[in-house]
Amino acid sequence: MTPFYPLVIVIVVLASLSIIFLVHNDKRDSKHSTLPPGNCGWPFIGESLELLKLCSRGSPEKFIQDRMNNFSSHAFRTSLLGQDTVVFCGPSGNKFLFSNENRIIEAWWPRSMMKPLFFPTPMITSTSEFTKKIRSSVLEFLRGETLQQFIGSMDAMEKEHLEIEWSPHREVEVFPLTRKFNFTLACRLFMGVNDPKLISKIAEPFLLVSTGFMSLPIDFPGTAYNRAMKGGKILREEVLKIVRHRKVQVLEKIDFGEAKDLLIRMLYATDEKDKFGNEMEIANTIISLFNAGNEPISATISFVLKYLAELPHIYDEVLKEQMEIAIVQKTRRMIELERHTEDEIHLECCERNNEDCISHPWSF
Repeated sequence: MTPFYPLVIVIVVLASLSIIFLVHNDKRDSKHSTLPPGNCGWPFIGESLELLKLCSRGSPEKFIQDRMNNFSSHAFRTSLLGQDTVVFCGPSGNKFLFSNENRIIEAWWPRSMMKPLFFPTPMITSTSEFTKKIRSSVLEFLRGETLQQFIGSMDAMEKEHLEIEWSPHREVEVFPLTRKFNFTLACRLFMGVNDPKLISKIAEPFLLVSTGFMSLPIDFPGTAYNRAMKGGKILREEVLKIVRHRKVQVLEKIDFGEAKDLLIRMLYATDEKDKFGNEMEIANTIISLFNAGNEPISATISFVLKYLAELPHIYDEVLKEQMEIAIVQKTRRMIELERHTEDEIHLECCERNNEDCISHPWSF
């Protein structure tokens, strides 16, 4: 009879898990009878494994589409990353979400995603005065007129990156390089950091966080989530150091010129009453922008280059268009240079003859 004991144990365990699963779902259904139809999956795990599996195959949309077909094309209920979740679908669902922000809907992150990324600061609602100031600073910074001030430095950084990381090699891995450049650019624009060593010191833990914070929230040594937790701690400490250093610079009334980075703008936006804002909340804002802008932009650039390499006729048309733009820009710069030169000569002649100098209407 001994050989059958392991089999009996397995059967008992499976039966117990099945009962727990059925009771768990039954309680959820009775408790949330007014919520949309759906399936919350296994206790604690929910349907996270299926979503992660589809994401690894490059088809996360199948997770949504299958449940829209099985439950509702407008909204369905599930459980992801340890949180019961309702997913809104289609134009009507999107309209409901975006037209009710800060009224009956507030931005929210699953607890398992917040732990690796952010400082555990007291909850500040999106309608608080401090949050409004921070959001206003971010929106103001992302306007085209503001970002235009950084075009020169962005262009120089891009040329330097291509010269060092791309030109010497016959083959390159596009995604890691675009991710590296985007993060370097984000450090410059968001925090005014240019030191390559400091950027690398921030980038290494950020990579651990970005690759692990959406994994199964099992904080056990060796798991991706555990590495994300460790990386997040280092990342938050480094960003907080920069926030405090820049805060001292603001207090010392250092002139940052017109091209102020986002961190300086956020510190200026909060008055003495806020004591330049909650340092950890400002650090959290910077980290959230890192997370929002790095992977999606890097993936988009990588796919663009992939399709350009696979479709040479499209590549030729894009190259032709860019060369035409370059010629127009070069011609425009030459005209502007000639106008500047003529204006300088005119002013010099006026000063030499002690005449009233009237600038040309096209002078800059």
